[in-house]
Amino acid sequence: MKKLKPFYILIALLLATSVGNNAHAQLKLLKKLQRKRQEKAAKKRAKKGAKQNLARLEQAEKNALPMIWTSNKIDVYNKDAAPKSQKNFTLGDPIVGTIFFERREAAKNMKVRIQVFVDGIPLFFSGNNQYRYFVPKKDLFEKQVVYPQITTNNDPRYLQFELIPDMKNYAYNKNPFRLHMLKEFSKLSTGKHKITAVLGGDRSGLSKKRITSFTLDCTKEGLARLKKMKDKLEAEWNENSKIKSAYDIIWLNKALTRNDRKNAPKAQKVFKAGEPIIANIFLDKNVRALQQVEGSEKAYTYLTYDIYVNGEKFWNGYQLHVKSITTSEQDRDFLKFELVPNMNKFIPYKDNLSRQIMTRELATLDPGKHEVIIKLNFRAKGAPLVYGKFIFEATSEGAKKLSAMSKKIEKSDVSMVSLPAKGRLHSATLAAQALDAIQLYGKKSHWDEKFNKVVITSDGWVIIRHRKTGIIQGRIVEGAATAKHSSGKCTYQYFDFYQPYVGGKFSNGLSRYATGAQYEIGCNK
Repeated sequence: MKKLKPFYILIALLLATSVGNNAHAQLKLLKKLQRKRQEKAAKKRAKKGAKQNLARLEQAEKNALPMIWTSNKIDVYNKDAAPKSQKNFTLGDPIVGTIFFERREAAKNMKVRIQVFVDGIPLFFSGNNQYRYFVPKKDLFEKQVVYPQITTNNDPRYLQFELIPDMKNYAYNKNPFRLHMLKEFSKLSTGKHKITAVLGGDRSGLSKKRITSFTLDCTKEGLARLKKMKDKLEAEWNENSKIKSAYDIIWLNKALTRNDRKNAPKAQKVFKAGEPIIANIFLDKNVRALQQVEGSEKAYTYLTYDIYVNGEKFWNGYQLHVKSITTSEQDRDFLKFELVPNMNKFIPYKDNLSRQIMTRELATLDPGKHEVIIKLNFRAKGAPLVYGKFIFEATSEGAKKLSAMSKKIEKSDVSMVSLPAKGRLHSATLAAQALDAIQLYGKKSHWDEKFNKVVITSDGWVIIRHRKTGIIQGRIVEGAATAKHSSGKCTYQYFDFYQPYVGGKFSNGLSRYATGAQYEIGCNK
């Protein structure tokens, strides 16, 4: 008579003693027992497979070319003095692999396939798409996938790589191989393990395999050291995976000046709904360089910013200023703008709705904390990414304040708009020359408006040079000219005025050089 297996005897006993019990509970217990049996069988098969793998790897190691394992980097340019491969390592110590290639065996910057086994069980093999890491691309939230791998460098005579890095001489690397190996080794149990590395082989750049094993002693102290190393590399990787802003945006509830550069306060990290939010940015170059039109000495006269809330695009295309960026602003290395204005010092901006839209949209956010990111869109070719972020605390009371602000900004009367401030270059003589120049230009161009006053807004002259020779050709100054139209409305408009350089000196008089933005203003201004 055939004997029943213990598992089936146990099931029969359970069924016999469970008369009257809930059928669902019986089924749940049977499934749990079956799952345990399957797990036990899987472990048995894995153990058997690991034993077979270990035997296969030991045999393959005898026939393969060796590599050298050491606890430090060796002199790769002195092959004859290379040490023998180290057989024993303690977890936490550096582990460096070195291969000397035969002639024409390897190429520059070639990917090399690597497999790592622990006691015959696969720990890592390159090409596995599950090992995914991310690095930043040019866009703020776009990421690029990278995989742990080993590659040769510009010298195809050797390959040297770290399984476990030397933290005393550690340098950041965009390849996540070392970080990934630290993660895998930190999962090992205490005790001694046989580590076997296989490099090259089929579908690899290297036709000849390198196989070498060593013993790794895993202690509790070693695992603790490895965890610290892993945490350090992981924190560094996460930090370098963030795309960084070229300039810091100092978020405050007040505006700074250029004189605050040396003693600028720290940025405010949290703003409550309803309080002013003002951006202050100190640059290492003037705005003109960041707004340069490609192939020209001119610069774009407007700058926009995009808004992200909790990682999603909230709004885009806000214009930074009430007016286009003027000549005087282009020549400055400092920018400031309001997201939410200080209503006690509020100045209406007739032709710029960004503050009105911003206050209105922030009022729609649900109560709670929200991460807000502002990205500036400088327009010069190759201009750096500039962004800043803060936490916005939305409340129902704050939403009411923001809605009221938005309505007040929207209803701001044209009569409240003031002329731009006079720059340091302003003088009655220069303003009169600029007025003559724009009146003459307007008459020749058959413009409808009649110009009656000019305010010089520049703090200094901008020198114009020949693009190729660098010879001075002239200089320009910016002014805002007021005018009255036949319809009865009044405006002010920005113009650049040009003064030529002749005979080693700047000549008298001005001519219109460029036309800027136009804004409506009260006729009594």
